[in-house]
Amino acid sequence: MFDIEVRGLPCQIEVTHFVVVPPDPGCTSSDMDYRGYSEIEFDVMKLSGKPYPWLQYRLTQDEIYKIENRIIEEMERG
Repeated sequence: MFDIEVRGLPCQIEVTHFVVVPPDPGCTSSDMDYRGYSEIEFDVMKLSGKPYPWLQYRLTQDEIYKIENRIIEEMERG
């Protein structure tokens, strides 16, 4: 879980599912494996740790990309 600000509101992101499959140019049986893909699911939480459904349901696609990129960064750090 990490802190982030969305629309000026401080919140936390709890990662519920994270899979990154890198591209495998040698794989000819699956276009997804050939190109690589990621699966990321997360919940937006208040700083108190309680769900923040009002904010989560109103995320724009740009906000989702921002959060997903931050998740990838956080996961790479370990």
